[in-house]
Amino acid sequence: MIMIRRGDGQLRMRDHPDTSDGLGFDSRSSPGLCSSEVEAQLEVITPGLTASVPWLMAGQDTRPVPDAPAGQCASSRSAREMTRGQDVGLAVACAEEALEEAPCRHDPLCVWRALVTLVSAGELVTVDEQCARLVEDVEPGPFTRAQRRSMMLRARARVARHTGDLPGARRVLGELIESDVTQNVRLLGVSWLVDVLLEEGAIDEAVDLMERSGLETAAQQWLMCRPMLLSARAAVRLATGAADIGFQDFLQAERLFEGQRMSNRAMLLCPTQISLAAKAAHRDEFAARIAGQVLLRARGWGEPRVLGMALGTLATVEDGPDACAQLTEAAELLEVGGARSELITVNQELARRLAARDDVAGARWRIGQAMGIAKEIGAHGRVRDLRAEFGGLTESVQLTRQESRVASLARGGHSNEQIAGKLALSLRGVEFHLSNVYRKLGVQGRRGLRDALGEQVAVRRT
Repeated sequence: MIMIRRGDGQLRMRDHPDTSDGLGFDSRSSPGLCSSEVEAQLEVITPGLTASVPWLMAGQDTRPVPDAPAGQCASSRSAREMTRGQDVGLAVACAEEALEEAPCRHDPLCVWRALVTLVSAGELVTVDEQCARLVEDVEPGPFTRAQRRSMMLRARARVARHTGDLPGARRVLGELIESDVTQNVRLLGVSWLVDVLLEEGAIDEAVDLMERSGLETAAQQWLMCRPMLLSARAAVRLATGAADIGFQDFLQAERLFEGQRMSNRAMLLCPTQISLAAKAAHRDEFAARIAGQVLLRARGWGEPRVLGMALGTLATVEDGPDACAQLTEAAELLEVGGARSELITVNQELARRLAARDDVAGARWRIGQAMGIAKEIGAHGRVRDLRAEFGGLTESVQLTRQESRVASLARGGHSNEQIAGKLALSLRGVEFHLSNVYRKLGVQGRRGLRDALGEQVAVRRT
C-alpha cells in the first residue's frame, strides 16, 4: 500500500508493489533521482523537516517508469541517510556535495533535500547561509518562485526554532502561513507555530491558534502532514493538562511516523514528548521504555540537540539515582547544540531535583540559567512559570558590600582570622557576616560558597 494525494490535498491508500528506496517514494515513477520535474507535476508538497515523508512522490498519476537509475544523486543519498538516522557524517557529506556540485546544486529539490538533511544534523549555520539559494541561485525548472520561497521560509523557521530564536521563528512562520502555499504547507506552518508558542509559554495563544486555523479538524484527515498536526495537538493537550488524550495523539503520530519507515528522531516536531505524555498519563513503564528507545536512536544519529533532549527525557521519566548526572550531561549536549529553549526545560528539571536534595545553591544556579535564557529568547511565559514554581530562588541574591568582601575572601581560601586581619574586623564580626552570606545563598559552608558564588550575586550599595 502507498499513500497518494488527491486533488484536495488528502491522502488515500492504494495497492502498489514495494519498490521504494527507503524514503517513501517509488523510484520507478521518476525518470531520474535528480529531476524535480516529475515531483512538481505530481504537486508534491515536500513538507520536509518533519515526520511527513519529505520526499514522498504523491499525486494522482503514479504510473511506473521502467529502468530508472537509482543512487546517483547526492541529495537523494543524503536524504536516505537522514531518514535512516545511523550515519550523520555520511549524511552531511552527501548534503554538502549536493550543495557544491552539479547537477544537484542547480536543482531546487536537491538543494532542499540537502538543507533538510543539514537541519536534522544540526548544521544550522550552513543552512542559514545556503537557504536563500532556493530563491536566488537555482534553475527554477517547474517550481514557481512561491514554491521555492516557501521552502526557504521553512528552512529558516527550523533554524530559528532549533537555536531558540523564538521571535524569529514566530515571524518567519507567520510569513509562511500568510503566503501563497498549499493547504498542507500552511497547516505544517501552523503546527510549527503552535510548537513555538508552547515553548514561549504562550499556552492560551497556542490553543487559540489551533482552533482558528482548523488544525483540530485537519488532524483527523489523511493529510500528508498529519503526523505533525497530531504532534502539535498532542503538545497543546499535554500543556493544558489533558495528558491522557495528548498521549493518544502522540501515540498515533508515532505510529504514522514509523509506518513511513523513518527512524531518525531529529525529523520529529516533538522527538521526546511522547515519553513525557506517557509519564503524565501515569504510564510509567511505557514512558521509560520509549524514552530508552528514543535515546538509543538518538545516540545512533549523534546530533547534540536531539541526543540532549532524549537523555534529559529519560532522566525525567525514569527518576533513577543517576538522574542529576544525566540531566547535567543533557544540559551540556544542548549547550553544544545551541538548543536554548530545550536548555530551559533541562535546567528547570535539574533545579527541582537539586532543591529536593536541599542543594539550594545548585538549584538557584540552575534556575538562574533557565531564567536568563528564557528572558534572552523572549519566552516570557516560561519566565512567569519559573517564578511561580521556584519563588525566591529566581531572585538575585542581595549581599552587602562587607558581606561580599568577606565571602570573596572565604571563597579564596582565607581563614576567618586572615579575613579579620585584612578587613580590620573582629573575629565575631567575620563569623556574623559569613553566617548571613550562608543563609542568603542557601549553603552550609565554604565548599557550598565556592559553587554559589559562581552565580550572579548582586551587591547592595551599603
